[in-house]
Amino acid sequence: MIYIDTQSRDANFHFALEEYLMKEHYFDDTVFLFWRTQPTVMLGKFQNLMVELNQANLAKDRVKITRRNTGGGTIYTDMGGFQYSFIIPGKSQEIDFKPYMDQVLASLRALGIPAEYNSRNDLSLYGKKISGNAQCGIEGYTVHHGSLLYNTDLSKLPLYLNAPKYKIKSKGTQSVKDRTANIRNMTQMDWSEEEFKSAFLEVFLGEQVKLGQLTEEDYQAVHNLAQEKFESFSWVRGKNPAYTLSNTYLSDGGLIQARIDVNHDIIQSCHFSGDFFHNSNEGTIEGMEKELEGVVFDRQAVWNCLTHSPHKNALYRIGVEDILHSIFAHEEDFSN
Repeated sequence: MIYIDTQSRDANFHFALEEYLMKEHYFDDTVFLFWRTQPTVMLGKFQNLMVELNQANLAKDRVKITRRNTGGGTIYTDMGGFQYSFIIPGKSQEIDFKPYMDQVLASLRALGIPAEYNSRNDLSLYGKKISGNAQCGIEGYTVHHGSLLYNTDLSKLPLYLNAPKYKIKSKGTQSVKDRTANIRNMTQMDWSEEEFKSAFLEVFLGEQVKLGQLTEEDYQAVHNLAQEKFESFSWVRGKNPAYTLSNTYLSDGGLIQARIDVNHDIIQSCHFSGDFFHNSNEGTIEGMEKELEGVVFDRQAVWNCLTHSPHKNALYRIGVEDILHSIFAHEEDFSN
């Protein structure tokens, strides 16, 4: 096994590094990475950003949004948690979590942490999830990566992540936060994050590990890939499937019902209905609907469009903020 110690705190750098090592067939042995990030939410490759995330809270707190090459669910990471990556050459492209999760599990137990399997791709501690894992194949190589909750700010999870209602019902819990826990809290460890990292790596890597080095050219290529792919609008937001949202909001001017058709995170069409009145000398409702077509489905982008619209006061006693509430009511419902 080869261990590469990266100093970056950027999730996109590490996703790009994983892909670069696979596409370049850089090593003929398994590569292991153990890394941390600034506050970030990571979407699975096939997830709908609008359904999974509370974008208003993420924007307010300036939390990075990114998307992995692998499937699976959305996670929140910060400097209190860890991510690990295995890049495996010449492996079957069939999904197989166990060989890699077994290694992580054994290392945790060697540190006195009685973790166990919770599902095919999760590890738990005393019934609470502490690790999620995902996997995919690229050009004959496999990447298996996962998370470890050590001292993550779990209070952020219900603010940023929308818990699927079927999971809440089936697991009998009320929020994303309730289903997860930090290793530090559950074991009463007093190690700092750096001390936990050192202890885990000492057990996990053993004495046979080789240290891998990247050249300046490698780092530049990885940074370029991070910028061109993982930072791009088309990757993070353009992966969203087409969908329709129907929201309702009660304003001082009456009930507003908004129906919005979105494709690749761009508004394709929208329609406002309700028991409101029309300010005939302040533009038209149809004009407002038309102006929103082609706008990125993002609160700030929609706000910019509406505030500059000659039709922004077309609805009697209904302002821009009311219209925003009607369009993004699904986010506000999840926050309550």
